[in-house]
Amino acid sequence: MALRGRRAGSFRDSYSTLSQKTLLLLGWALRFCSAASFVLKADDDTFVHTPALVAHLRGPPAPPPIYYMGRVHDGVRPRRDPRGRHHVPEALYPEPSFPPYCSGSAYALSMGAVRLVLDAAPRTPKVTPEDVFVGLCAHRAGIAPRHVERMGGGRASPTTRVVTGGFCSAPTAWGRTG
Repeated sequence: MALRGRRAGSFRDSYSTLSQKTLLLLGWALRFCSAASFVLKADDDTFVHTPALVAHLRGPPAPPPIYYMGRVHDGVRPRRDPRGRHHVPEALYPEPSFPPYCSGSAYALSMGAVRLVLDAAPRTPKVTPEDVFVGLCAHRAGIAPRHVERMGGGRASPTTRVVTGGFCSAPTAWGRTG
């Protein structure tokens, strides 16, 4: 994967390497966009209403310097079935549930949170999916995710979610057709 003409990583791009790709994204943002206040990670099939999201992030009230926000999942249990793509072996992560984390369809991190997540990543079990891994890194770094209802969810089309004040909408929130 080349970024701005520089080789940032060499691996097969697949669902199982999404955590690695996300760490590269965060590292790239920290290196090349360090003046930015926030980084938004959104899936390619997530509709983002950028002006509404930016208005929220600018406040008032202004978010704290360490900020991790999205649609928070809480009480999610690791999937132990080795045939599933979300399989988490007990040897890798023995806890009965994950700490709260933001849905991978879209979440925002302040640049301060990006630094802390990257610092925690080498000491964090490399679980999938990627949103759980980022949540584990945030948890290890002492960052609690903030649930923001407007980050998606519910059964509505992307247009309806945006018209009614949402920041993001993903196919999982309104039903896939394919």
